[in-house]
Amino acid sequence: MSYDPRAAGLVGAALGKGCLAGVGIALLFAFISLLVYLLVGPLGLPSNMRLLITFASGPTVGTGVVLAAFWLFIRRTPHRG
Repeated sequence: MSYDPRAAGLVGAALGKGCLAGVGIALLFAFISLLVYLLVGPLGLPSNMRLLITFASGPTVGTGVVLAAFWLFIRRTPHRG
C-alpha cells in the first residue's frame, strides 16, 4: 500500500485513459458493423443473415484494426535497452 498522495492521481489518470480507449474501441466496432451492414445490404441476403454477418464482423475486423494500429505504434516507438 502506498502512502504517497500522488499515487491516486497517477491511478486516476491511467484509469481515465483506459476508459477512454475502451469507449473508442467500442465506437470503432459499432462503426465497422454499420459499414458492413450497409455494404452487405445490396447482396439481397435475408435480414437474419445480414445481421449475423454484421454483428460478427464488427468485433473481428475491429480487433484486426486495433492490433494493426498497436503494431504500428510499437514499431515507431524507439526501444530503450
